Amino acid sequence: MRLKRLLASLFFLVTIWTLFLFGRFFAVDKPIKNLTHLPENAIFAMRLDGSAALKSTLFSVLLEANDPEVIKVINEQINKKWKTKGVSKSLGIDFLSDIVVYVFPFEGEQMMGMSYNLIRPDLMRKNAPRALDSNQCYSINENIGVVLTYLGKKKFNFEKKGRAIKMAQQIAFTPIKGDLAGKIAQKETTKLVQLTSRGMLYGSSTLFTRTDVDLTLKKHAMVLTGQLIKNFGIKDVFLNKNYTLTPSGMHFYTTLIPKSIQDSLHNILKSKRLLIPEIEAIAMNYRGMRINNPNGVLINSPDLDLVINFRDSVNFIAVLKKSNLLKEFHFEFKSANVITNGIKDFYITKIDPQTYLFSSEKNTKTKMNPQSSLLKLDGNLTNFTNITGNKWFMTFLNGLPIYFNSKSFFSKTKNVRVTVTNADAKKATLEGRLDFKEEYSPMNEIFKYAVQSNIIRLK
Repeated sequence: MRLKRLLASLFFLVTIWTLFLFGRFFAVDKPIKNLTHLPENAIFAMRLDGSAALKSTLFSVLLEANDPEVIKVINEQINKKWKTKGVSKSLGIDFLSDIVVYVFPFEGEQMMGMSYNLIRPDLMRKNAPRALDSNQCYSINENIGVVLTYLGKKKFNFEKKGRAIKMAQQIAFTPIKGDLAGKIAQKETTKLVQLTSRGMLYGSSTLFTRTDVDLTLKKHAMVLTGQLIKNFGIKDVFLNKNYTLTPSGMHFYTTLIPKSIQDSLHNILKSKRLLIPEIEAIAMNYRGMRINNPNGVLINSPDLDLVINFRDSVNFIAVLKKSNLLKEFHFEFKSANVITNGIKDFYITKIDPQTYLFSSEKNTKTKMNPQSSLLKLDGNLTNFTNITGNKWFMTFLNGLPIYFNSKSFFSKTKNVRVTVTNADAKKATLEGRLDFKEEYSPMNEIFKYAVQSNIIRLK
């Protein structure tokens, strides 16, 4: 038994130092060749700094934080891979270098692309035909690899795929000096992610004509900073005279609701026979959920406050009574402005002809939102996994990896805060911060969560 423990300890020690030496070799500054390999008409581009991610994960996490759980996760995943037999699908990509992700219009649809630096171009040539899906194509130019993924709803037929391959070849062999490429190519080593876009990828109806966002890694936090150029065609969105809530639990407020989201929401509500005007702003406090199981039916009772600011006047209570929405969620009116699901009462209050408050608490108050605030997210992420109630259901829920892993990850964070604020008539500023408890490192916990939840997979 002692020998086994000694061998296990030795194995972990060797693993750590192997990763350390591996990281030192690959994390050295290397020529980055793919930063300007994207299409000139790209509407979105993002640079992921693989070297910075590696250094943060290996050095500050494995050696400074000395977290054995990371080693456990790595070894569990590697063991799973060793037990899996099959054709190698490695594309020879240098994931420790920068990766450029972009979206661009393609024949009336959209295409997403990734430009990689390759350490083994021969592996991409050999394995890409088997590793990529039918809606993907690729091209290789020496140590630069380009993979395009078709995002369109129409069929990606043989002729269309042939034209996409030509586009991939053009991207791989022709560096550009466009606006987005210029931003991405300004590599800053302190920034883990640099993102830039024209618009917000919501089609022709956009809130902003340009967005520049950077993600920076701190010792116990991840920080977002950015600038957004306003679309002068929709000035009303930025005037912002709406009601909000005093923050409680996880607080969210926004007046930035793109038309495409408005249309999708209205189509869903229309199918429930709930006809309402366009929504101008939403504010919400979410504190958790209780789930009961009377008579074999799961009844959800959220602990929340919700303020809806409509663009036009509406008798919201009247249209709600005519809809099928309440019935689907096992609600019914108990009195003129109180609805119940048999477990808990909820209160609907008319603030003014365009604004209504829905709350699980009787005396919730609203207030006017500062005109400078366009979006605000503030609170502790643990509110999202604060679920109580039926013992059988909770046993089932705790057995789900996505819930268990998320609950564990959220418990290691302190607070998340994201704001979009009016800077002047032309632009708004973005600021965000996810703080972790002092005993945890951001890249460490994100890495563990991503691997355990199969967001990323180790080869």
